[in-house]
Amino acid sequence: MERIVYDGSLKTKMRIFDEYGNGQLKVVCPKCNDDLLIVLTPADVAKHGKAPGIYCPNGHFWTQFNLR
Repeated sequence: MERIVYDGSLKTKMRIFDEYGNGQLKVVCPKCNDDLLIVLTPADVAKHGKAPGIYCPNGHFWTQFNLR
């Protein structure tokens, strides 16, 4: 499994959209190094109760997506 640090760039966001779902990509917070919560599918939204996006479990940042 490849580990990447989230930097907020478009390139990183696209990579998360393309590769995260196959389970081979681990994305971590640049500040605390914890695994980020990635919410991309309707099932993820229901499971986590959050809008689609990327969230630090320690509240360092969040990025929400409009997937419509």
